Amino acid sequence: MKEIIGYDYWPVSMVVAKNEDLYIIGCTNNDTVFFDGIPYNIPSFTSAYLYQNLILGLNNKDSLVEVSVVPTNLPGALNIDAADNQRGLYFDCFVTAPLIFGSDTIACPYSAQRVIGKLDAQRQLSWYQTLLGIDQPTTFPEINLRLLSDTLFVAFPFSYYIYFSDTVIYHKNGIYDNLIASYNANGERIMLMETNTTSDSKLSGFGFDNCNNILIAGNFQGKAIYGNDTIVSHFNSGSNSDLLIAYLNISNKTLDLGPDATVCDSILLKGPLEWDYYNWNNGLSNKNELMVAKSGKYTLTVSDLNCCQLSDSLTVTVLPSPKIYLGNDTIILKQSHTFELTVPQGYTKYFWSTGDMINAININGSELISGNNLVWCRVFNESCSTVDSLIIMVVDDKSIPEQSEFPINIFPNPFTDSFSFSAEKPVERIEILDFSGKSLACYNFEQKTLQPITISLPDSRNRILILKMLADGKNHYRKLVQIGGRYY
Repeated sequence: MKEIIGYDYWPVSMVVAKNEDLYIIGCTNNDTVFFDGIPYNIPSFTSAYLYQNLILGLNNKDSLVEVSVVPTNLPGALNIDAADNQRGLYFDCFVTAPLIFGSDTIACPYSAQRVIGKLDAQRQLSWYQTLLGIDQPTTFPEINLRLLSDTLFVAFPFSYYIYFSDTVIYHKNGIYDNLIASYNANGERIMLMETNTTSDSKLSGFGFDNCNNILIAGNFQGKAIYGNDTIVSHFNSGSNSDLLIAYLNISNKTLDLGPDATVCDSILLKGPLEWDYYNWNNGLSNKNELMVAKSGKYTLTVSDLNCCQLSDSLTVTVLPSPKIYLGNDTIILKQSHTFELTVPQGYTKYFWSTGDMINAININGSELISGNNLVWCRVFNESCSTVDSLIIMVVDDKSIPEQSEFPINIFPNPFTDSFSFSAEKPVERIEILDFSGKSLACYNFEQKTLQPITISLPDSRNRILILKMLADGKNHYRKLVQIGGRYY
């Protein structure tokens, strides 16, 4: 506990800055003040200054770091309401005559007026604004001053005409309404808002919540209109009124996850980046993002270092996307092949490049052009869809030489990595040619064989090959079709 002793000293106000510095303001006519038993001399001024406003500053360790005097010509001139972290002090005072304020003079052209302003770190007048009630100046209500960061907020009830920083404001019928204004660090007005009450509304409390939004309390009659919201009292006149507690969102801090969503497979939900803490569904994740793959209600709660907390929810419906696979690109013969393509049943809609709208179709080589043909299918599961495609190469097999009188069996044909063949007559030699006539493989048999022979020919391409066999003293030809094999 600290003790302040001084002859003819009386304290006026005490404020604490956000950095926990403490300022004690009092008036004295004495030249010495004792703080915690230690004397401090107060400088004397000319006779124009009848009163000395003594400012004592303590840091957050309770050490005295400032002893300042602001001389005035009127008693009780300074009522310090707030302090910032740069040692600026914000005050209000009620004056009935011109106020000599250090080296400045504040005029008072009317019988009474209120003054709000700021003292800089050297305790010089940084700026001030005047507030005058024209009709009832001597009974002008007390005002509320609150500092939020570097912005000073002023709030008070009023009736009839007032002058406020050279702005005339009028409220009809002599009923009371509430006015809220704000100023930046240079004394420039940022906001001026009337709460538009239809009957009496007298503000008695003013402050901020953890999200830096305005909270006001008081009583009211009739209707109280705050922005887009209107509240109605049980009383329109008389001595009874309702308690008023209002919340004004001036920080513009909001949390909006958007509307409910229906998605395919999954969705990445994102919260804004400017918050310090995140909590999805009470512990599901502590990041600002959440990957959702299951239907349900998802709630994000965010907060900052000042314990400002907001929440928002949305419902996510997750639909599985269709899963289809048409297979690898393939090759068919124009004259003799039919190819079936199938996707699973049970989906909502099917759209094929052929115009079909069923889950299985037959591709006839004779209905396609020679060369590459793109075939695709899009499948829908409600609003979710997927598409797959493949290339079907069509070869006109009329151009492939083939002698059918030699009895030979090839299986499988088409093949992927290997095929087998057997003949009814002994085979002396076989050779695999590509369609240009280039030899890819050759096998000679010292002893003519009738046994089945397996040929391995791995390749990743779709192609037409020619099997050339030497048997019975003659060359015989058969066509081979290789379909996109695995390449080792």
